[in-house]
Amino acid sequence: MNISSMNLGGLSGDFRPRQSTDVDEKIRSLEQRLQELNTKKQEAVQKKDEKEREKLEKQIQKIEKQIQQLKQQAKKETEKEAAEESESPKAVGKRPDAGEYVDVSV
Repeated sequence: MNISSMNLGGLSGDFRPRQSTDVDEKIRSLEQRLQELNTKKQEAVQKKDEKEREKLEKQIQKIEKQIQQLKQQAKKETEKEAAEESESPKAVGKRPDAGEYVDVSV
């Protein structure tokens, strides 16, 4: 059997792992931490512990900033990947010569 006659099941031919997956995981982790800190902050408010509340508020702001930066990074990566895909005919079926050659040796 000729390799060119194998069905690739719609694979695009571009086997790079998505870089944004790692960023998405970091964002989820930070969002979870943010929820924990908000819960602790509410407890500090109830206990009227102003010092603890201020400390937690600073941590919350820092994490919110990190999340915002990661989301911007992910958006840029997604836009870059989309631009590369639209410029490149690498995907199966998008090649300019797709369909011109038929394997009759089967």
